[in-house]
Amino acid sequence: MWTLPVRSLLLPTLLALLSCDRTEPDSGEGEVDTSETPESPLSSESHWVAVDAGGEHTCGLDEDGHVACWGRDDQGQADAPQGVFVRVSAGAYHSCAIRDDRTVACWGWDAFGQASPPAGRFVAVHAGGHHTCALDEAGGMTCWGSDETGQIGEPTGTWSQVSAAFCHTCALRPDATLECWGWNEYGQARPPEGSWLQVSGGSYDHTCGVLLDGRATCWGWDLYGQSSPPSETFTEISAGWRHTCGLMGNGIVRCWGWNGDGQSTPPESTYTHVSSGDHHTCGLRPDGRIQCWGCAGEAASYGQCTPP
Repeated sequence: MWTLPVRSLLLPTLLALLSCDRTEPDSGEGEVDTSETPESPLSSESHWVAVDAGGEHTCGLDEDGHVACWGRDDQGQADAPQGVFVRVSAGAYHSCAIRDDRTVACWGWDAFGQASPPAGRFVAVHAGGHHTCALDEAGGMTCWGSDETGQIGEPTGTWSQVSAAFCHTCALRPDATLECWGWNEYGQARPPEGSWLQVSGGSYDHTCGVLLDGRATCWGWDLYGQSSPPSETFTEISAGWRHTCGLMGNGIVRCWGWNGDGQSTPPESTYTHVSSGDHHTCGLRPDGRIQCWGCAGEAASYGQCTPP
């Protein structure tokens, strides 16, 4: 069993004083004790169309457009508003979603303005650590919140996808080129050249992407193997804090990196989507049910692994 990192124990206000510094898991191997690993919880309902794993909470979107969140809620990050939505994104301590009229609603921790979206019509939103980014109908990008490490920047031109990480941001252009900006202490904001299908900024200090040929590539810190993907090809990738998961074309999920709570040990099933949080992972199954794993330790005590 490993000790919870600072982010799991202290109020977000203290995190602001620490800027982008985060503590490490203090267990060397990151192997989960399978004798204590509970079964991966499966939602009782089968009406979900999207799921997003955040810091220590998770949000889902059902087929009627309603958002539900579960897990840590000390900053209101799991207190989803009512209404009809088309997209949802769970960040570190806040969450955002796009309403059916294309406006953005955010809730949770707002010390840096990361949960205070601007007016406008948007088609994509991604909640990070201290900031949030969204794409409008013309492909333009707007970011709000903290710019302490340049993670907001001044993005110009058109974009097809954006991923707001804890203190950096990555985004794809329509021509499949990739750009990143913000905190770069471990090289997480310095992507390799290539033509990209998808990018995931991760929770902290690494980034992963899928190339057009399906190969997964990661860059940044790799102490736990989180930036060392297997050789399989993928259709989707999701970088967490110290682990990464990818979805293959046959619906199988592969994960790599830290596994102290079982977050890198997906259940034997097939999925249509996968999302990595700080210490847990969730997947959307073809039958519309959500299944989460990484629930072996104290990190799961908030209930983020137990979908409704």
